[in-house]
Amino acid sequence: MKLISVGQLIDQTWEHYHVSWRELMSVTVWLLLPAVIAIIATAMYPNATTMLAARDFSVTETSAVVTWFLNNALLAPIIGLWVFLMTVKMIYDQMAKRKINFSSLAKDGWKLFFPTIFVNLLVCLVLIASWLMIVPGLIFYLLGLLFNLSWLNGIGVAVLSAGIIAAFILTVEWLVYFAYAPLVLIIEGVHGKKALKRAKKLVQGKFWPVLIRMIIPKMVFVLILVAAEWVIGYLIGLTAISITGLDNDLAAKLTTIAVTFFIALGAVAINPLLIISDYLLFDNLRSIEKE
Repeated sequence: MKLISVGQLIDQTWEHYHVSWRELMSVTVWLLLPAVIAIIATAMYPNATTMLAARDFSVTETSAVVTWFLNNALLAPIIGLWVFLMTVKMIYDQMAKRKINFSSLAKDGWKLFFPTIFVNLLVCLVLIASWLMIVPGLIFYLLGLLFNLSWLNGIGVAVLSAGIIAAFILTVEWLVYFAYAPLVLIIEGVHGKKALKRAKKLVQGKFWPVLIRMIIPKMVFVLILVAAEWVIGYLIGLTAISITGLDNDLAAKLTTIAVTFFIALGAVAINPLLIISDYLLFDNLRSIEKE
């Protein structure tokens, strides 16, 4: 079996999305929850004039600031990961022609929540370790500054530049090799470091073809969404100005609320497309390995 082509990947992703979008939306619609909370917080948020005046915030304004921060720092990432896990499980069940049960999906999502965080943490540690390559150059450069030695500065800059290039290359390489570690965990039940090793094994020998297939379909879908949201954002700005007149604070607040909502709607719409594309490529790599 050959690696799926970019065109096939885009077509099959859209076909599955078109057939199953109602079921998929029943999961990804949860992404709107943080957006709704953000909108409520924004409505009560202190306006620009208040912040520039440096006066004390009211209880309502302080609550809005705290709510906005907690929503974006905690709730949104938690809901985002939970939705990702449920969506992957749903796509897996759809491909296997199994009946979809939201309650089971939700339970599986929470069950896989912390193991997935651990796998992602391991990937992050590998990526951070790649950037240790800049340390020698940084040491040489700082020593050159400390002792006012231009030749040591020169060595430091050269070694640091080489380290940055090497670290960037390694970062991209590890990102591709370990990109499917979460899917390995979710679909195959392989945990921890074994999930990383398994993901790397699937991609090994196919780095560039896999990288191209990971990027291009997502670029196509994202560009379509960005174009649509740019038009919507422009119309929202014009509408807000026409409604509020010269009240810039109110116009800014209404625009922020509307843009937040439509960006969230865009995330709900595009999220399944990105995950389906990844799943199809992952499944194709597994099929090739079995032959």
